[in-house]
Parts: sequence; C-alpha cells; structure tokens
Amino acid sequence: MNQKTRDQIEIILVGPEEPGNIGAAARAMHNTGFFKLGLVNPVEYKVPDAWRMAWGSKEILEKASVYPDIPSAVSGKGYVVAMSKRSSKDRGHFELLNDFVQEIHQVALKTKVAILFGRESCGLLNEEILYANRCVRIHTAGHFSSLNLAQAVLITCYELLCSDDVKADDRPLPATHQHLEQCYEHISTVLWKIGYGERGERLLPENIVRVIRQLAGRALPDEREVKMIRGLCSQVEKITDKGKKNRS
Repeated sequence: MNQKTRDQIEIILVGPEEPGNIGAAARAMHNTGFFKLGLVNPVEYKVPDAWRMAWGSKEILEKASVYPDIPSAVSGKGYVVAMSKRSSKDRGHFELLNDFVQEIHQVALKTKVAILFGRESCGLLNEEILYANRCVRIHTAGHFSSLNLAQAVLITCYELLCSDDVKADDRPLPATHQHLEQCYEHISTVLWKIGYGERGERLLPENIVRVIRQLAGRALPDEREVKMIRGLCSQVEKITDKGKKNRS
C-alpha cells in the first residue's frame, strides 16, 4: 500500500484507558507509515508515559484528532472497520484481517477509511460495532486471542502496509456515514408508522435496523442507492399519513 492510500486511513482508538498505549499506538503507526490518529473520549494522554512510549512519533500524538463520540469520529468517512475479538449473534459476521486487507485497500483508493480499536478493558461495545461496515479480527494461535491495544494497531497497520498495490475497481463511491445514518433513522421512523413496535422486552424496529445496518455495511451502497431507499420510505410515509387523515 502506497503512502497516498495510507493517508486515506485514520486509526481511531475508542475510549483508550492507558496513556502509554496511546503513545505506543502512535509509534506503531509511525513504524508502518500511518499518520492520522483519532481518539474518542480518551483519558488525559499528554503525559510523560505517553510521550515516552511514542518515542520518535510525538508529532502523531500532538496532531491526534480528539472526538466526543464515534459518530463525530467517522463523520465524512465512506468506510468504517471495527477491530474486535469478541463475536456474537448481535455483533454480526467477523472477517479475518489477513483475508480482508485487500478490500480495505481497495476502498481506501476511493474514500476515507476509519479503523476503530476498542478499550483495553472491554473492546468495542455492541452499539459501537453498529457504526462499522465490517467487523474484523486478528488471527491468533490457540484460545488466547487478547492483544494489547498497541500490538493490535501494529499488526493491522503492518498487514495494510504489506498489501500489494491494487487498482481501483469500477464500484461507485460508497455513501458517507452521515447519509447512511440518516437513512437508518428514516427506516426506523417508517417501521414505527407501519405498526412495528414492542415485542416482549425488545423493540422490533431496533432489531430490524440492526440487521439492515449489517447488510448495508457489507453491500457498501452508494449515494444513489441510499436516496432510492429514502425515496421508498418517503412514499410509505405519505400513504400512512394519508390513511391517518382519512380515518380522523
């Protein structure tokens, strides 16, 4: 992967708890030619331990973007990857990093990419995974798959660095995160209007939208496709609103 493509990728640490790990992650990025670091709600990190661990890479630490939440961090990105070792039915399908590097590389040729890493203590939460197009895990031997945060950043960046150069395919530019989020909200509104609601202790619209998020994340819809889905939702709203007026 060349430098121009690597510059399309931002490494984002979500809720990092140890300043030393933030510094070590910055150094791992520098080792592999990645320079865009994002921090979501971090601990106070401009402390001696972080500077020591970021030896030779202090500029990355100094220029790190700090965000209040994940939506702010992925705003403007066309593709979001969540790195995690914990899989479950609600967290969707997980890809192996070494099987998936080429797709990240391919998409980074066209749009900005965010790669999310979770907290040292508990990783990324289920609701945070929903912001990702893909969930990816690092292959490890045996049953002990827990990696230090900086180790995970280093392995991920190294795999991307070593990926063979690829040519951009003819797929359209993916829709931005903001437009996808607006689409998901629109779908949720329509589901409530057509009668989907609570089922037991769970909200059925939330479950449906979760599945749609996972499906859209894999499909990488473009702006035109998102507009068509929202147009369909608007038409459903017109019919349901008209029906309510006729009954009143």
